[in-house]
Amino acid sequence: MGDFDSALSNDRHNDLRNGSHADPHRDPNNGPYSDSHNGSHSNSHNGPHAAPHVDPNGSSTLAALVASTAAARPAQPAVIPPAATTLAGLATATTTGLVTTTMAPLVSSAATMTGIPAAPTDPDDPLTSVNIADLVTIVRAAATRFVMGKAGGEARTHITVKGVADFVTEVDTNVQSFVKSRLADRYPDIQFLGEENGEQDVDFDGLYWVLDPIDGTTNLIHDYHHSAISLGLLRGGETLKAVLYQPWSEEMFTAEAGRGAFLNGKPIHVTDEADMSRSLINVGTSPYHHELAERNFDIMRRVFVDSADIRRTGSAALDLAYVACGRADGYFEGSIKLWDYAAGRLLVTEAGGTVSDWQGNDLGHRMETAVLAGTPAIADLLRERYLND
Repeated sequence: MGDFDSALSNDRHNDLRNGSHADPHRDPNNGPYSDSHNGSHSNSHNGPHAAPHVDPNGSSTLAALVASTAAARPAQPAVIPPAATTLAGLATATTTGLVTTTMAPLVSSAATMTGIPAAPTDPDDPLTSVNIADLVTIVRAAATRFVMGKAGGEARTHITVKGVADFVTEVDTNVQSFVKSRLADRYPDIQFLGEENGEQDVDFDGLYWVLDPIDGTTNLIHDYHHSAISLGLLRGGETLKAVLYQPWSEEMFTAEAGRGAFLNGKPIHVTDEADMSRSLINVGTSPYHHELAERNFDIMRRVFVDSADIRRTGSAALDLAYVACGRADGYFEGSIKLWDYAAGRLLVTEAGGTVSDWQGNDLGHRMETAVLAGTPAIADLLRERYLND
């Protein structure tokens, strides 16, 4: 077994053993995540996304999975401990012998206990056959293996300069190689576009992955603990599935077109803010384009004067995610790349917000573009008052 396979296998084993990360969409009340992870505005917006999930294979609850397994083993008492009906209890049920099956089906069945509506599947359709739980497992394994811990700390010091304020580390290249390999094994017919190594030659009319292996590389180099792995599945200029992981806070953002946006399995929504004076706005400096500094900082100054405050985080992907979960009311930047926004824009739109360029046009699959995101009202105010002068 190679390093990539070992990393993925060990990650799945540890997830189930520990209980806290058995599934990307687990019940947030059974893990280390509190309601505060969804932002100050998100708790009142659970809306229609919390509909019960039905396993397409017929196992609609984890309790049913355990009961059916126990019934097939008459030597074991057909008693289901209450803890086994939660994702945290899955590890207990597994280690005590109530569940005897392979880890992969356990993860798949556990994913049905999250309250997220089940996406229709067709094994012959490369779109609907993509399981977002697979993507979460791959992304988390990449973070565990190459970003966190001693290996990541060493690799982030091996830096190559690509351009003005544009850096790549061994962490970036290791994550991209790992994720590309895992995706190719699981979904060989889907094209791949990644930030590093010039891997950007795809047919945009087909299905293709867009990966930013580390969004926020400068933050990573400085051990700032605010970076993310960002993965989107696109067709044409539309993002269909999105996974965005902040490994230091263990926050997994996911979205599927038409099915809502989630943070650690809990539905998220943009705020309902419409007053600029009360709004918190994330801003980007377009660091690769110092020639835009005078214009950019003049806009930021005017927004700062009129708003509650502004924030500069150093990760466009997380800026978009924070708008989606209600931590910020808007975000704008003069120049970002496709891999910066490919996943994050779906999080925002599925959470009820809007994403466009500064003129209000769809971003499509532009390789470089200005971006504006926010609540519908705040995005309109930003565009009309500050970005179209």
